[in-house]
Amino acid sequence: MHRPVGRNSCVIVRQARAWAASLGVSVGLALAGPGWAYSPGVDRAREPDLAMPVVAGFDRVHALRGEAYAALRADDWRHAMRISREWASVDPDDDTPWVLLAWTYAERRDYAGVVAAYNRAIDINPRQRHPVWRGLGVAYTVLKRFDYAVTAYVRATEVNPAEPRTWFDLCQAHLRNAEPALAILAAKQAIQRESDYAEAWACRGDSLVREVRLEDALAAFRRAIDGKTLEPSTDRAAFWSSLGWVYHRLDRADGVQEAVEGISRWSTDAAERFRETVMAGRENAGR
Repeated sequence: MHRPVGRNSCVIVRQARAWAASLGVSVGLALAGPGWAYSPGVDRAREPDLAMPVVAGFDRVHALRGEAYAALRADDWRHAMRISREWASVDPDDDTPWVLLAWTYAERRDYAGVVAAYNRAIDINPRQRHPVWRGLGVAYTVLKRFDYAVTAYVRATEVNPAEPRTWFDLCQAHLRNAEPALAILAAKQAIQRESDYAEAWACRGDSLVREVRLEDALAAFRRAIDGKTLEPSTDRAAFWSSLGWVYHRLDRADGVQEAVEGISRWSTDAAERFRETVMAGRENAGR
């Protein structure tokens, strides 16, 4: 029996589409450049032909879905946006075109658009997968809406608590939202899942500095220095710089010198800038 695509029939259709989407397209999050840049990644593998339920109007929806994914694989983001908008208007009960629209907005660095599209998808289907919640958190972070970023990352950790990177994201969001105690707890969760996670140890160190627990912060930054990085854009010299600033606050010249030497292993220019900034701070303090 043929039924119109709507709330009564969209559950079955959405499940089939979600399966197809998970096989044909994947989303990756990359933190790059100034701020938190969000880049969707599209799997070039051909989407498999699946047996879909037959409902009135479904042929058009199926065609739009295929055209939208084909445009994404071809990096034709403008066409993908146009088709996804048409798909959303043809089938307003489907959250998938709104997720695709969020990807196209992300490609254009339109983070307000990313937020609007993801929230529309969530309104339609609150049971979103982890990448949607994490992507929403990234977009809110770029927009400096750290309170909303915290909410999105918390939901992402609930959907997939085993992913250490999301706990690190949550640590950073709490820290930016002036919640260092909660940031420490989030860093702990990340480290429990990846004990040598350098960025998580650094976030813990930054949070401990905010709590004025400087000796504990030193230990955390040393673990960051010795750890392994999970984010491609991480500047390891920054770990040494953070260590050096804590030693500077503790008025320990030997530790500051050790930090300068550590920074210089990664960047001599960064080491010289750090040395000059520390010396300028000492001169100002002495006036």
